Amino acid sequence: IDKHEAGQAVITIDRDLVYGTIHTLENHYTILTDRSGEYWVREDDPKLALSDTMIVPPEVKSIVSKHPDGVQSPTGGGSTTIDVLVLYTEASSFNYPTFAVAANAAADADATFSGSGVTGNVNIVGYQLSSYTEASPMNEAAIAAVAVEMYDGTGDFTGLSSLRDSLNADVAVLLFDSSSSSETCAAATPLYTSTGDYSRAVAAIGDGCANSWNNFTHELGHVLGG
Repeated sequence: IDKHEAGQAVITIDRDLVYGTIHTLENHYTILTDRSGEYWVREDDPKLALSDTMIVPPEVKSIVSKHPDGVQSPTGGGSTTIDVLVLYTEASSFNYPTFAVAANAAADADATFSGSGVTGNVNIVGYQLSSYTEASPMNEAAIAAVAVEMYDGTGDFTGLSSLRDSLNADVAVLLFDSSSSSETCAAATPLYTSTGDYSRAVAAIGDGCANSWNNFTHELGHVLGG
């Protein structure tokens, strides 16, 4: 990537895994490696369809299969902190390292806020395996339906409100298996006003494009009213 004049790299180390994204003016790169030396690099062309990031390559499955997800200890937030609860599906946990994907997305959001002159940061307050199983296909209507269930606290998300309260989470995000998607990769419900119903602050995001295409930061912007 030496040919690029400017860019941003966000790298997350999760136990023996290294996961990260590199964004330049022309291209996006996603990387994953472990101590064994096995690695994977994907170049994502912004001019191409999102569907190119929804397929989980066999190299990624090989690396992730050796490092099952573990629960990480959350850190405390501050007055300008957006505390995020991350839910994830079983299928997603076999695709990418959940902690690394979420931590990397939070760091990317922080960098975006800073570059935009916004004072604040994103803090992951907890991780929770969800009982939700992806629809087939996981199309735009299905993703929107998941966001509504999260907002209403129905279906597989009946305990979401109490879980959010116990962790003082401002936003709840579900990471789902994006390889089951066909036309879009995320949906969110905006608050509309600064005093709006906080239970609306939810988003469902495909794991394969949470970082490659800044979908986590993008959907967080919708949640905040953008």
